[in-house]
Amino acid sequence: MNEFDFLTVQSDGGRLALRRRSSQDLAAEYAPAVIGTAAGNPAVFRDGAAERKIRAAKVRIEPVQIGSGDPAPDNVRPITGRTGAILSSQFGNIFTTEDAQAGYAIDVSGEICETQGYAVTDYIDIAGMQTLMFRYYRGPEPWITPHIRVNLYGAGKSLIGQASFDTLREDEWLIRQFDTDGAAFLRMSVPASFGADMFTLAAVGTVSASFPSGAGTVYGGIFDAAAGTLTVTMAEIDPGSIQWTRSSVSGRWVFISPDIAGKALNFNFLCSSYPNLRTYGDQLTDKTCGLYDTATNRFCIRDDSYADAAAFKAAMSGVQIVYELAQPLTYTLAPAQLRTQQGENAFWTDCAAVEIEYMRDTKTVIENGDAALRALVAREEAGFTATKNYSAGAFLTTGGKLYRVTANIAAGGEIEPGTNVTATTVGEQLALLWAAVNS
Repeated sequence: MNEFDFLTVQSDGGRLALRRRSSQDLAAEYAPAVIGTAAGNPAVFRDGAAERKIRAAKVRIEPVQIGSGDPAPDNVRPITGRTGAILSSQFGNIFTTEDAQAGYAIDVSGEICETQGYAVTDYIDIAGMQTLMFRYYRGPEPWITPHIRVNLYGAGKSLIGQASFDTLREDEWLIRQFDTDGAAFLRMSVPASFGADMFTLAAVGTVSASFPSGAGTVYGGIFDAAAGTLTVTMAEIDPGSIQWTRSSVSGRWVFISPDIAGKALNFNFLCSSYPNLRTYGDQLTDKTCGLYDTATNRFCIRDDSYADAAAFKAAMSGVQIVYELAQPLTYTLAPAQLRTQQGENAFWTDCAAVEIEYMRDTKTVIENGDAALRALVAREEAGFTATKNYSAGAFLTTGGKLYRVTANIAAGGEIEPGTNVTATTVGEQLALLWAAVNS
């Protein structure tokens, strides 16, 4: 962005004043109003501007260690990385639970039957859609163990496939993705408790990226699908390919590696056969086996099973050590053309998590901002019966509207627009406040 100066009107001790502001300062100050972020797996947002390009889609890659317990020579825990990543997104919501008929469900044979607590859809046209997903929120209802069942039909509406999904996990959003196998129609039954804001069925758009061969297996880093960049932050070394030295450190015999070029000076490393004891070699504990660090970027392993460095090196063949790089490596890939859609957007990945940076819809931002301001100054009531005492001059919201209290209301009393409250807006109250300050 080029640097420009603007004259802005600001408040200075209750008086209006002109201030010179740079375009960079203004952009930084107001960026959150137009640029949104969402993170997680899935990353979900509902205030995106329709058909605007995604600014960033950062897939986080982390090393995964298979197995459980501390790694040890007799409890090897392999470390897996990635040679590619998949980023998926919903593409248009084709159904909500408001479209389902309550009191019916799909049974295990695929038949529609009367079942309380469930709702079933009519035939949904999915011709040409290769992959579908549904995303749902399993709320804190431990007494319910609901299921979601899906029937797939051919062009003549004959049953060609069926799938069943349990919804046992609580208090989190879950995504189930499945192929349509060329089906033309779909019917599904869902728990009737899944409201329109708790369940989405949509077609899926997928970005599959293979990492450059020069990057090898990626154990840690960020893949930005929108920018087409891969930043690698971790590397692997085969300890059987380097020379080890047997030395006495703090009265204990250990094996010390040569300097590891490019290694970060921290304890962020994993080993498949030894636990990371997160200390330096000169602070060794009495543990028999363990992986340590030195202040000079060398690894230090204590294992009393070996009496000489040659035998230790031979035993280290095939052992994995993954460590953080001091300087990340960057690779270039083809950027993906990702765009937001009006309303709900969801992105998920087969890696650790994803962070999306997107352009916000200004109308939604203004509406949400107004709601946020109302919440700061006013209590929200579920109806028109007061749940607390209100003094004249206080504020409350009910039915999505902001009211100013004009006469005292006791807890349990009726809230009566035109009698003891009057409708107002945040803007109106700010204008009145500004006028009072400057009077």
